[in-house]
Amino acid sequence: MTMRASWYQSGHHTANQEVFKPDGLTCAHLTLPFDTLLRVTYNGHSATCRVNDRGPYVKGRQLDLSRGMARALHFDGVHD
Repeated sequence: MTMRASWYQSGHHTANQEVFKPDGLTCAHLTLPFDTLLRVTYNGHSATCRVNDRGPYVKGRQLDLSRGMARALHFDGVHD
């Protein structure tokens, strides 16, 4: 499945009330259950993240990656 993604680095707590860790391997999705593990691939780099937040709240985007996840994928912005 292909999703349009972005990354974020701010916040104090996630939607499931964890302390937000910008360098963690986590992500936000609007409907997937918390603790769902997703294998994300971007330009040949893959990593697994855990859904622990809700979002993104920008039309056309389906996944918000933590800064740590974005770095693991060598991902620098908003991409398809």
